[in-house]
Amino acid sequence: MTYNSKNTDPNFFNNQNFAIGFEPEFKHVNGWEHMQRFNSSLGSNKIKGLEYVVDYSRCDGEGRLPILSNCEKSYNYLKSVLEQLNDQNATVNWECSVHIHISRRPIIIDPTDFHDKSIAHTERTGHPLSSARCSVDNTATNREVLLFGKAIPIEIAKDVGIRVLDNKDQYNSLLAPSRIDDGGFAVPAMRRASRGGQPNGYFCKLPRSKQAIQDAVTFSRIQNAVSTNGKFSSINLNHWNDYETIEFRSHGGSFDVDKLWSYAMFLINMISHSITARHVQAQEMLDTPDYIGRSSRTRQSLAYAIMRREGGATTQEIMNASGIASAQNVRRMISEQIRPLLRQQFGMDIIQTHTQQYYNHAYSTSQGRYDLSGYEIPFKVNSLSQGVLFIGNRACDLLVGLDNDYKSNLKPFRITI
Repeated sequence: MTYNSKNTDPNFFNNQNFAIGFEPEFKHVNGWEHMQRFNSSLGSNKIKGLEYVVDYSRCDGEGRLPILSNCEKSYNYLKSVLEQLNDQNATVNWECSVHIHISRRPIIIDPTDFHDKSIAHTERTGHPLSSARCSVDNTATNREVLLFGKAIPIEIAKDVGIRVLDNKDQYNSLLAPSRIDDGGFAVPAMRRASRGGQPNGYFCKLPRSKQAIQDAVTFSRIQNAVSTNGKFSSINLNHWNDYETIEFRSHGGSFDVDKLWSYAMFLINMISHSITARHVQAQEMLDTPDYIGRSSRTRQSLAYAIMRREGGATTQEIMNASGIASAQNVRRMISEQIRPLLRQQFGMDIIQTHTQQYYNHAYSTSQGRYDLSGYEIPFKVNSLSQGVLFIGNRACDLLVGLDNDYKSNLKPFRITI
């Protein structure tokens, strides 16, 4: 297995460390309550953050796991849940599935640290982490719980829908026959399931029309074109805004950890390819603010204002304008206060540093005070926006770029990759 390393870049073009949510459905002769009671009975040895709940489709229950990341701890967590289900004689059949959520926002801390925080939060509160509340877009967020970067726009989900339709046979090849939206009946029991039967793909309908997806430009139209059957669609966008996820509902029920983990990596890879190979990030010129913080008269804002001019200002000029006592305190304020605020607003470091030679001061002129070098903040920033531009029909194969180990673990049902 290949796990993600730490990536602190909030820009989804540079960071596709997306979080993962698994919802494995199961059958059990004693119902979902048995699994919930059993896990709770383990006391300190229980699987923390895990909840078993009733399933309102045709299964007895489903496991609700905390949000996971692409790290070894999360892999082992999923494995422990599936082993617990198997050990307690839970089963799966054609009526079961595993729904997999992929977050719209990349994780911007170490994936293992994220795993620990997610498990602890869900165990403590009974709820999963909120990506919106813990993201760089929430200015009220405590920096200690800053976990997620910028959210991908709806155009990426639109492209994923188009690519799935363009590669329908390849997409279907990874699914159980009962999960393939072809109108057939994989097993005789499906004909007797309800009035008129329950055909293959009943709860995971594919988009109906590539043209409809291409023509859609607003969120609601894209949602309707991709998630043709609402919640019961293979690509479900109903949680785009609340959970901030894309839910994929086509995978059949399974307790095979390598297969499920590899399928999640396949989904992330599919999204990543749509971002990096088939789109470019739009740019726009943004004005830097007139001042920062609560007032234009604070020392922080006075220092900021003199740096925000053509050529910037030397450290000594910043001290004179703001009343800051020493060059060391100026550097500390810039490093710990001004620079992080601007990085959060613009997604990058926009402060330019200048040597004392830039200001026509010779070496040793400062006599060890280090106050003649300086800083400059531009009036305008060429910022990468949240917008994306489609760059043409580049490779749309769904497996392009996917690690070979994951390909081999997918274990297709009908054809060999």
